[in-house]
Formats: sequence, C-alpha cells, structure tokens
Amino acid sequence: MSYKRKNVSLYDDLVNQQKENKRPIVSRVFTLTTLFLFTFVLLESGITILQKKLAQEMTNYPATLTIAQPICTTFFFGLGTLFLHLNSKSKGKNDYQAINSVTDFEPESLLHHQHIQKYGNGSNRMDFPKWKFAVLGLLFTLVNFGMFTGSRGEYLPLFVIVILKQAAIPFTMIVSFFALKKRFNVLHYLGALLIMAGIFLCVFPQFHDKGFDIKADNVWWAICVILGATLALSIAAVFLEHSLKDYKSLRMMSAWFWINFFEVIFALPVVLAMVPIQKIDIKDAPQNVLNGFNCLITGHHSMAK
Repeated sequence: MSYKRKNVSLYDDLVNQQKENKRPIVSRVFTLTTLFLFTFVLLESGITILQKKLAQEMTNYPATLTIAQPICTTFFFGLGTLFLHLNSKSKGKNDYQAINSVTDFEPESLLHHQHIQKYGNGSNRMDFPKWKFAVLGLLFTLVNFGMFTGSRGEYLPLFVIVILKQAAIPFTMIVSFFALKKRFNVLHYLGALLIMAGIFLCVFPQFHDKGFDIKADNVWWAICVILGATLALSIAAVFLEHSLKDYKSLRMMSAWFWINFFEVIFALPVVLAMVPIQKIDIKDAPQNVLNGFNCLITGHHSMAK
C-alpha cells in the first residue's frame, strides 16, 4: 500500500513538472531562484568592496585577513549547524529518515527506474567525503589569499578589481568544458568574449593614466594574482557542482561549516606564502600575523612591516 502512495506522489510530481514547463516565460524567469541570483551578485559586490577596504588599510597583513575570514564564517556556520542538529533531535528525526522516505519505491516499477535515472542509485545520501571538503577548503583559501593580496594598497582601483572578478564566467566555462564535458552554444561563447573584451578595455587604460604613479610591474602582478584567485574560484565551483550531484540531501549549512573549517587549517601555511611577498624573514612571519590581528581589532594603521 505504501508503494502505491509513493508512486502516486511521484506521478503528481511529474504532472506538476509538466505544468511548470507550460508556464509563461516571464513567470518562470522571475522566480525565487532569480531573486537568489541577484541577491548573490549584490552580496558578492559587497564582499569585494569590504575586501578592498580591509586590504587597502592592512597592506602588510594579507595572511591575517586570510586566516580571520574563515574563522568568523566557521563560527557562524557552526552555530547554524548545531541549531539544525538540535532542532532535528527535538523532533525525533535523523538525517537519513527524509532520504529513505522518498526513495522507497517498488524495485521493478517504472517510477523506480525513473527515480534512478534522475537521482542515481542510492547516491542521494549525506555521507559526503571529508577529503572533498578539504579540497574545497584549500581552493577557497587560495581564493581569499589571492584577493586580499591583489587588492592591497593602491595597486588597483576598486572598479578594476570588480571587473577582473567577472573573468570567473569564461574561466568556469573553460573548466566545465574539460572537467564536466559541458558544451555551450554560440551565445555563451559570445558572452564570454564580450566579458574578456570589457576586462581588457577597463584594465588597459590604467597603464596610461597620468595620475597612476604605481609601477607597471606591480600593477601587472596584482592583476595576475586576482585572475589566479578567480581561476581557483572557478575550479572550486566546478568541483563543488561535480561533487554534489549525488548528494542532493546534504545539508548545506553543515557542508559550508566543514569547508570553512578546512579553510582555517589551510590558512595557516599561507603565512609561508606571505614571506616572499612581504620580503620578510620567515622567523618574523608569526609576529606579522599577530600584528595584523592587532591592526584588525584595534584599528592601528599598518604602514610598518
């Protein structure tokens, strides 16, 4: 009897999906997903502005900023994960009940085969490998360090940094083409070319600005660092998409907790990467990080190394 109820429920889902496809284009475009996308773009712009402001004032402490950011996010995602866990316990549920309740189809039924084609055979689980969280943590650490390092000082104006980060779109297309075997149409390639042309037209004039007194080598170095961080972000996004395709029931609050947790771990070796960039002795690196936290908390300017 339970199998019949499950089959009827999935049939209703298929009917609803057909109705969804027949909705007008306007109503399908202006959805919560679209709202989420625009909100994400606004938040990303706000994060870029905040990173530039911090890196500009804390010129000598990019490693401190790289360490401090995941510490804060790990704390808040950890609180959210703990709250969701306690909430599930209070309701007498566990993480696997919801999964098992939607995959209990009659083994040889047509709907069972459709479910396997759509979601995979038993892969819609939550035991996400921790090593994948570690890889994502490492990639996002490289992203943060690159953004803070390339944004520091007066090397690049804020609007140039925002435009450079748009290279994530063609970078993601390239990585997806090779890693996920995705194929794109002419409009996709045209859009990517327009983005790259826009980046060139906005960046090139910086080398001919009479008021731009920074050495060209430093400007190119900052541009390459930010583009490298953007490439790492694109690789992380594609890796995340590939890794999560069989884990649709994974709690994202918990996932981001683990990602940020590994960011904290991988942020510590960033101190070593800072040594040649800051041209300081390796024995002075720990003190530099401590000075950076003092600057971050007290607001003391960081003109001295």
